[in-house]
Amino acid sequence: PREVVICNEQQAFGWPFVTERGDVRARAAGEGRSIEHAARLSRHEFFERARAQMSADVVAVGHTRDDQAETFLLRLLRGAGPRGLSAMHPQTGHDGVLGVSGVMGAGSERFRKYVYVHMTAFPFELMIAMMHMIGEGVFDRYPKLKVGFMEGGAGWLPYWAERFDEHIEKLAPQMPELKRRPSDIIRSEQITLTCESEETGLDRVFAANGEDTVMYASDYCHWDCHFPYSVKDIIDGKDLSFAQKEKLLGKNAIEFFELKNLPQPRALKIARQSWDNEGQKKAATA
Repeated sequence: PREVVICNEQQAFGWPFVTERGDVRARAAGEGRSIEHAARLSRHEFFERARAQMSADVVAVGHTRDDQAETFLLRLLRGAGPRGLSAMHPQTGHDGVLGVSGVMGAGSERFRKYVYVHMTAFPFELMIAMMHMIGEGVFDRYPKLKVGFMEGGAGWLPYWAERFDEHIEKLAPQMPELKRRPSDIIRSEQITLTCESEETGLDRVFAANGEDTVMYASDYCHWDCHFPYSVKDIIDGKDLSFAQKEKLLGKNAIEFFELKNLPQPRALKIARQSWDNEGQKKAATA
């Protein structure tokens, strides 16, 4: 059987292997569910038992080649065009693929110009993901979990945290799994964001949500990145103190990713000194 082959391979690497069999068809008939629904419930219940057995915090799942074949055959039977018959897309880009349900960025289906999709998809998707993970109690169930919400800016965070707190005050019964104020979770070490190098107003984000909440991201080598000036953008900014800029450009990432045994972070001071020297030379030349 296939399970035996996989089990032998796992054991050769010293990895634990757990497998179960169940009668999905009988469960579907007994509970009055569709076979797909019964299979989904059985699979999730198995994942939870395996997670508990291994004392794991989370379960990471992925697709296999068989999943691709199954998706193709289902779409063929139900009827689909060439795009649908390509089955699951291995990479859809940040903004999704127009017309392909489930991969489009928030609001993308309402736009026909890329500029509007690009403006909205990045921050809106982060806001929605953060809302659901906090509201459904993910960070409360897994207090060691850390999540980075990246490449959508950070200036929206104070507004989103305040709005979330307002809704927990008025609609708490709809979020029974949420055990803490959303703003407290956002201020905790469980959440971080990345900023745009030219972004202003980060002082408000630091003040409202903590100085450990935002990290630098160069966005290299995307077409809209400000390479090679992204670090200089932050250094030249007027919103943050030099100590805050040091946290933004390095220290926050070191703490979030729990990096150890790193050399003393002197690159920022060296770069600043170099830029100052260049400025003095240009001034002297002029």
